[in-house]
Amino acid sequence: MQRLALIALLCLPAGLACAGTFELSDPANEMYEDQQAKGEWEEPPYEPEPRPAASDNTLCSVDTATGACTCIDKELAKKLSMTREECVARVMESLNIEEP
Repeated sequence: MQRLALIALLCLPAGLACAGTFELSDPANEMYEDQQAKGEWEEPPYEPEPRPAASDNTLCSVDTATGACTCIDKELAKKLSMTREECVARVMESLNIEEP
């Protein structure tokens, strides 16, 4: 029993030292609220991120054996339905080749 009391007495100062560093308020939030109350803080207007062009999100390829052209959306990982001409045009665009 004496050992347990000694351990508790030795651990008590360490526990109190940790308790002294705990803050009940957020200083950054207090500064933000003060600036808002004074009118110094303005929220920047919402601007959505620009979406890349459709050709940046698609991966198109032509099977040389069959001539089949397929395009896949990189974000959705789904095959896109489009005409063969559109698909070939995107392949040519991605390779920087001009159509004859």
